[in-house]
Amino acid sequence: QELDRSYELAVGELTVDLGRLDLASGTTRVEAHVAMGQLRVFVPEGVPLLIEGQAAVGSVRLLDRSSDGLGAGTVFRDGDYQGAPRRLHLEVSVGVGDVEVRR
Repeated sequence: QELDRSYELAVGELTVDLGRLDLASGTTRVEAHVAMGQLRVFVPEGVPLLIEGQAAVGSVRLLDRSSDGLGAGTVFRDGDYQGAPRRLHLEVSVGVGDVEVRR
């Protein structure tokens, strides 16, 4: 499957499954945004991650990190991210709703 660098939805539920993604060398950047609704992203096992999540109003759940309310936001970074030969940088957000990233 070909990887898009950006996924967007105005209203509703968007699921982005990157779980079986075969990453190229270096940093792979992916953005996903839902204006109003739910965003779920599945990330691959064993790939170092940097995830930045935001919700204007709602909740953000990034693996073991979470934030709720107005201006919710959190960041998850694997300890070995910077030195990894292949890594995934994910930016996820919702205007109003919920963001969840899991493996």
